[in-house]
Amino acid sequence: MKKFLLALSISISAAVSAQTVDTIYCTPGFAARTYYRLSNNVQTATPLTNWQIAVPVRASAFPNNPIVGTSLRYNGGAGMKLYRVPGKTVADYSAPLDTTGMSNWPNLIDPDTTWDIGAFNANKSSDIFNFGWGTYNQNSHDVVGDSMYLLKIYNSPNFFYKKFIIERLAYDTLWMMKWSNIDGSSPDSITINKKDFAGKNFVYLNVLSKNVLDNEPQSSNWDLLFGRYATSVTLFSQTINDYPVVGALSNLGVQVAEARGVDKTTAHNFAYRNSYTKNISEIGWDWKAVMTSALVDSLCYFVKAKDNNIYKLIFTYYGGNTNGKIAISVQGLGTSVKEENPYASSFSVYPNPTSTTATLVFSNNAGNKQQTVRVFDITGKQWITTTIESTAGLNTNEIDLSHLPKGLYLISLQAGDYTIQQRVLVK
Repeated sequence: MKKFLLALSISISAAVSAQTVDTIYCTPGFAARTYYRLSNNVQTATPLTNWQIAVPVRASAFPNNPIVGTSLRYNGGAGMKLYRVPGKTVADYSAPLDTTGMSNWPNLIDPDTTWDIGAFNANKSSDIFNFGWGTYNQNSHDVVGDSMYLLKIYNSPNFFYKKFIIERLAYDTLWMMKWSNIDGSSPDSITINKKDFAGKNFVYLNVLSKNVLDNEPQSSNWDLLFGRYATSVTLFSQTINDYPVVGALSNLGVQVAEARGVDKTTAHNFAYRNSYTKNISEIGWDWKAVMTSALVDSLCYFVKAKDNNIYKLIFTYYGGNTNGKIAISVQGLGTSVKEENPYASSFSVYPNPTSTTATLVFSNNAGNKQQTVRVFDITGKQWITTTIESTAGLNTNEIDLSHLPKGLYLISLQAGDYTIQQRVLVK
């Protein structure tokens, strides 16, 4: 019984705002990625195709999670391919590269569940000091590169090939990288100082123009990234590991709960209190049908954003490549209130089960206070909301449940920033 009650414990939100509909502009063909902030609807659009490598500029979290500062990613959304060259190391960089058998080389992809690991980390060993592309030296405090990569860059209408190495990440500060044509011609190198980009997650390297692009807003200023990225998709019974899709990825520190197969207009976040995840692709791309512009019905999302508020998000339009527009309905639900209530402790409901009315009995330990009574079903649909006055001491209030369909419901009492709840069975 206790486990069941905990699973259904609720998180009611205060300061509910009106729904607004915002259009996210990613330009025709989704040639731009757009950073979006839920609290004020601010959008920052950046080109998709002017970079190949996303270079992390966060500090490595030594000793707990040092990989976060080493998670280089690639631009799979722009059709780029990334290969780790078998049997070759940084020491082989100066020699021409033989690409015979390239179709059998490991094709690396970015995980779409976290920003903390990138495609370049794919070959990380069990050694805690190894990060896939290089190994931490405890004496120099550098991560020293040990792998060679081949970049297959799509720059319409052509592909360009570059061999690429990360020489080192010096003292978790300076990235040192080199690249050239596969025959060694047109060599280039760059040094990127993490400290030049404080508060950002990534900067973006264009190896064709040797530019470092400060594309994204401060990490504290965006919640969702809309645009094209590569992920695993099954089409016609065949799984493609790096298929470019259009979707939404969530920022570090943002959590999302998906409500699928529900009445999206009435679904409430309380039913999904235990479903929030840091998976960056919890929204992802599957709010629409594959290879069409049709939206999935009966689907919404609840987002715990960077401003500590919860937002309900519903997709209302997808324009496809023609215009690169996505429309979303956004409703602010306020912050989660505390799951305790000194104005309504010792809360019970009788009779339980009931088919007509239920009496709410609670003790008010903190003086007079107005209570908001809400009744939800287990899908999150709100059936009843009303206000009652409570006074110090024992309180009883009757509520009519006779019009509700048979099933299990949750009744909540909210007073200011506090809430308490009980379940009731309508038979």
